This record gives sequence, structure tokens and C-alpha cells, in this order.
Amino acid sequence: MRFIADLMLGRLCRWLRFFGHDVVNAPEGDDSVVVEQWKGSGRVMLTRDRELARRCSSDSLYVVSDHVMEQLRQVVGEFGLDPTSGLFTRCSLCNGLLKAADPRNVQIPHGVRDRGIELLECPDCGKVYWEGTHTDKIRKVAEQLAVELKLQEDQLPGDTDTIP
Repeated sequence: MRFIADLMLGRLCRWLRFFGHDVVNAPEGDDSVVVEQWKGSGRVMLTRDRELARRCSSDSLYVVSDHVMEQLRQVVGEFGLDPTSGLFTRCSLCNGLLKAADPRNVQIPHGVRDRGIELLECPDCGKVYWEGTHTDKIRKVAEQLAVELKLQEDQLPGDTDTIP
């Protein structure tokens, strides 16, 4: 599934990209500019703008919350996305597909180079990625969302248990 997200959803874009989902940023400008880019793109519009969601009709999702974790729950749940299957395959900045990087050809801190860990690079913007403490946090969020989705699927109609 491919998405286009309005400018109010920058953090959500990054998180969806961490999970490996194809999300481009809508262009700056009024709604008509955004709708024009969206038309024919084959992407679902993610927006915090009710009017923009209405203009994009059935190929849009009005994102209810201002909080990124609640936004993630809504989008992942609404579209049945797997938050764990494509972890760290896209550039969180520009949406490019990451590829293995040769440590001799990229600029990275010496401490990272000395650890001999795998490096990934975005061929579109040049950003270099490696495992760090932030990746643990992202993995935990992805795994928690996957568990929440599984629990929702396992609930039978008529169950009274609710997921917080």
C-alpha cells in the first residue's frame, strides 16, 4: 500500500517509513495543489484536514489524533499493515529504498566504523543508517502494534474486552 501524507503528518510519515511503508509527502500549497499531486498517483491520502479528506473521497483517511503513536495505531489498524515485516528498508527522510553501504565509501563516526556493524544507505539522499539505541525503540513500537492488531483480530464479535 502506498500513501501520500499532508504536511501535518511529518512524524507519522517517518514512522511508517521506519516500518517499510511507501509514504511521500504532499507538496506545500493549498489543497488544490495537494489534490492534483494525489490524483492518479495510486496512493491513499493521509490527512489531518477534514476538507482534504472529503475531496480525496474513498482513497483517503482522516487521521483523528495529533499524537503520533495514536496516528500509527489508526493507520496500521485501518489498513491492516504489518509494522514488522519491512523494518528499516526505507529512508525515513525521503522514502528511498535503502541498500547496503560500504563503510569505506560513507562518512560515519569512527565508533560506528570500529564496531563493524551493517550500514545502510539511501541512494536518493545519501543518508547513512546503522543499528543504534533508536532502532531498539522502533522495533519495540512495531512489535507492540503487531501484538495489538493480533489481539483485535482474535476478539470474537460480542467480546466485551477492549484494547486500551
